[in-house]
Amino acid sequence: MNAREWLLTLNLAATAAMTGLIWFVQVVHYPLMERVGREVFAAYEREHVQLTGPVVGPPMLVELACALGLVLPGVLEGRALVAAWVALALLGVVWVATATASVPMHARLVNGFDPAAHAWLVNGNWIRTVAWTAGPRSHALRGPRRVAMVGGLATHRDLDERDATFGCDGALGRRPSFGCSRTHRGPVLRRERFVRHPQRPEHGGRRTNT
Repeated sequence: MNAREWLLTLNLAATAAMTGLIWFVQVVHYPLMERVGREVFAAYEREHVQLTGPVVGPPMLVELACALGLVLPGVLEGRALVAAWVALALLGVVWVATATASVPMHARLVNGFDPAAHAWLVNGNWIRTVAWTAGPRSHALRGPRRVAMVGGLATHRDLDERDATFGCDGALGRRPSFGCSRTHRGPVLRRERFVRHPQRPEHGGRRTNT
């Protein structure tokens, strides 16, 4: 994969990971904090803050770095670039909500359970939950013609460049066969071509998948 494809893959992977994590936090983890005994809550919260940072920090930084890289000039264009800006804007919402709501509320809870701070933490976290959930959807807006999608799918332009050098069969100097990728528009999930077998001409060949 080229640099653009790595950015897309890492960005989507980090966003998907954080989306799953934030839903667990929103539905299970934060609401159950009020069930922790008041006499041990301060110690619990201190350990919670210390242990959470190393888990969420790396994927958040990877997601941010990739999101910034995707909007650099020349990386994406057209509809894909618009989607990248949308994803970056959503990520900006996440970081602002983290800095202005989540971090301050955790700082208050370190001193002991505070019902008001806990309520702010749970309700304010919905901002991050919605923003992170919308993040993977923005990837679907990226046009298939110019952007290589996750999973090894080739773009129309990439296929054209490969076919021009190797032919549709990927072998240098061979003539394009039936099912040439130029006949497709957008990502190619599977290509079908008609292969003739000289040793069995009576069958007229058989259809294979490549």
